[in-house]
Amino acid sequence: FLDAHRIYLLDQLGFDWHDFSNNENEWDEMLNLLQDYKVSTGTCLVKSGGENDNLALWVIRLRYEHMRNRLYNDLYSSTMLTKDKITLLDSEGFVWVTKVRHWDGMFNALKQYKVQNGDCLVPPDFQLNPYLLEWVQIVREEFVKYQEGESSILCVDRVDALKELNFEFDRDAAEWEFMLNGLRQYRNENGDCSVPLHHPIGPWCSRVRQAYSMFLEQDNSSQIETKEISKNKGAFSMLDE
Repeated sequence: FLDAHRIYLLDQLGFDWHDFSNNENEWDEMLNLLQDYKVSTGTCLVKSGGENDNLALWVIRLRYEHMRNRLYNDLYSSTMLTKDKITLLDSEGFVWVTKVRHWDGMFNALKQYKVQNGDCLVPPDFQLNPYLLEWVQIVREEFVKYQEGESSILCVDRVDALKELNFEFDRDAAEWEFMLNGLRQYRNENGDCSVPLHHPIGPWCSRVRQAYSMFLEQDNSSQIETKEISKNKGAFSMLDE
């Protein structure tokens, strides 16, 4: 996930390595809103629109972090979801994976997204179609099965169609490119890279900081590589106090 070159790219942007992940106030506030929503509607399937927009985005982030944790449980632990929080949400009837949408409809939505945005890197807060992010993540999971000869929703024609869109099948590469672009945009708009946890790329920034701490604790060979990059650039930014 995080190597010396990626640290260098983030450091060039002025990435703020301070950890914003311990924001329990936001968690409690959003959980209360979700519980109130369930009381009023009978479900945790939050529909976006009006006063529910922030809650709907938070729910999408939860599903995204849960998917990341499930796919990469051997690489990192989510800064947003702990086992206790997952258990609590399960007790509320939280739906982690919604029904997979019809292929043609979602593929057309992806084509339209590319026409409008120039790529297939669907953001976590894409409000026009909140199911599109989930669909592209599922496609990436299915591509692994397809490559290994297992049963999959993908076939040669579907894979070729996605390749024509320059679809990024590698989950890590796709997320990295999108999040790094989002970080650049955040810096352009705010003048710094101190991204708060509640921002759509906030959880990713927290994972970057955790990975950076682990990177610094690696063996001497990694430390030598880090020093070489520091020498070329000048120096890595220090962690904020």
